[in-house]
Parts: sequence; C-alpha cells; structure tokens
Amino acid sequence: MEPDVSQWDSGQRRAAARLRELVDRRGRPVRRHRGIYLYGRPGRGKTMLMNRFFAEVASERKRRYHFHQFFAGLHAAAHESGSIDAAVDALLGAARLVCFDEFHVHDIGDAMLIARLLDALFARRIVLVVTSNYPPAELLPNPLFHDRFVPTIERILAHLDVVAVDGAVDYRALGSRGARAGFAAGRYVVAPQWRALPISAAGAWNTAVAQGGTNQRSRYRWALGVCAPLRRTAAGSSSTSSHCAVSQPPLRIMLHWPNVFSVGKSEMCRR
Repeated sequence: MEPDVSQWDSGQRRAAARLRELVDRRGRPVRRHRGIYLYGRPGRGKTMLMNRFFAEVASERKRRYHFHQFFAGLHAAAHESGSIDAAVDALLGAARLVCFDEFHVHDIGDAMLIARLLDALFARRIVLVVTSNYPPAELLPNPLFHDRFVPTIERILAHLDVVAVDGAVDYRALGSRGARAGFAAGRYVVAPQWRALPISAAGAWNTAVAQGGTNQRSRYRWALGVCAPLRRTAAGSSSTSSHCAVSQPPLRIMLHWPNVFSVGKSEMCRR
C-alpha cells in the first residue's frame, strides 16, 4: 500500500525534500549536484519516493533501473565491448540523472565491477539516486572481503548524501479492508511464471539464459514465505511441488551459489 502524501512519516518527508533539491525550478536535474543514497528496511517507501521523484523530473536525460537488471546489462555490454566505460556509455548515453533501485553488494566479484561502475558514473558527474536495504557501511558484509570494498564505500560517501527512510511502519503489510492480494494475503509473488535464473560464479544473472536459454536452468517461483521449484510436465505445463515454507515472511532473500537460496535466518531452499 502506498501512503498518501499527507500520511508520510518524518523519514519519507525528509527524503522527499532532499530529492527535490536535485532539480531546479523547472524540474530539470541540477548539474554536478551531490546524489542521494536512500536506505532502510524493506517496505518503508524508498522505491515509492524514487518513483515519484523520477516521474516529476522534466528531462529526457534521466534513467531509472532496478539494479539487478542494469547489472546484468552491464555484464553483457562489458563483455561485448571489452570496456566498462564503453558499456556505461552504451547503457546510459547522455543521461544526467540515474536512479538505481534495490542497490546492494554481496559478492566480491560483483563488488569489483560495481566499484568500476561507480567510478565511471562519478567521473561523468552524473547525479545518482540509489535505494538500498543497507547503509553504505554494510555493503559487502562478508568479513572476509569487506575491507576490499571500503575504498568504494568511502567514494559513495564522498559523492552521495545518505538519508535514512526507516520508519516504524512496513507499508507492504497494509491494504484496504478485505484485501486478499499481495502482502495482505501473507505472500508476495516475485515471479509468478517459471523463469531460468542461473547465477554465475561472480553472482550475476546470466541474461541470455534468463531470457530462455537452455543450459543450466534453475526454475523457481519465489514468494515471501514460500520457495517452490517448478517442474515441467509431459504436456509442457508447469506444476509446483511445495519444497519449503517459513512461518513468517522473510525480510531478505540472500543469493548464494546456484540452486541454493537462504530465506530469512536459517531456512534453506535447495533444488
């Protein structure tokens, strides 16, 4: 449920005010302005705030991406061109404002590529807006590798203002009276149809396979509280066999090696 503007909490109002500082009176992005890093627990309105801000920017030189999707495209473009700079140019063109939703770093291989991506964006003086469930200091939390990402965290802090959006209300759990869909029904289906979602050794999605490739496909339907693998029947339709369930919807789904997913604190779903 998206809260009405009059019902925004103090964190949401503060974040919206900071986002308005990124545009001039005509709604155009202010050049070379510091960006914004919005963080907080899931369901606190970060994506809603970004979407409202992005829709109100009066410019064609703006881009908004879910970070997973952009990162998959970056992998493909960098592989094709052999250059991060060329890949960024191909993906962003002449953009002056870039918004990344659901930014996070869990894998050291991804972390090194993300560091190069951010360096390219900062060098271009692109205004960057990011939402994340984690404050910058908690990116790449693995203690074995975290120190290697600290210089990138310091660059993030040097170029982005960190704003917490972490009120007490989880708006995902709210709905109109009698609503039986989404979180009001106790689940939120991320991918209702089966898709091939393998994870490479570096932790990035293999875009070509995800769009229908045939090698090493792992078919899953994800839901908060339910993780069920899908199998193909002889007729070609999908059938579902319950594989594991948790009593409470988890706040995070952590990605590990192929076909292994950690749901919540300790529950595991394995193909």
